[in-house]
Amino acid sequence: MKEITVEYGLRELRFSIPEKNLVNEVDLLDSAPITDVRNALLRSFSNPIGTLPFNKIVTSGDDIAVIVDDHTRDIPTRDILETLCPELEKYGILRDDITIVVATGSHRSSNATKLARKIFFTSITTNKRKNYESI
Repeated sequence: MKEITVEYGLRELRFSIPEKNLVNEVDLLDSAPITDVRNALLRSFSNPIGTLPFNKIVTSGDDIAVIVDDHTRDIPTRDILETLCPELEKYGILRDDITIVVATGSHRSSNATKLARKIFFTSITTNKRKNYESI
């Protein structure tokens, strides 16, 4: 058995995992931060882990849903969308075929100002933006 400790709020959770069920253990503190988000994304789009690249799974005319975090997370969502949407366009996906879903979890809906600051910009225009809250 492998003993695992995970920080959870102000405390630690401890549990045991059978060695045969442990695929990998990653310590995020040992990872270098990504300094060039755009190039890292383009590399991952070309060489995804566990799935086919875009050119094998999207077709012109497909409707695409992109699920993004809400305004409470410090994720470079705008940078991701600025890279993702033009990449999808290469395969015939129109901006109006992209729905951006803001997953709020247990947080309140993001207002328009917070969403604009976090996500939207003039080069991404789509009328399909949705806030989804947990029920």
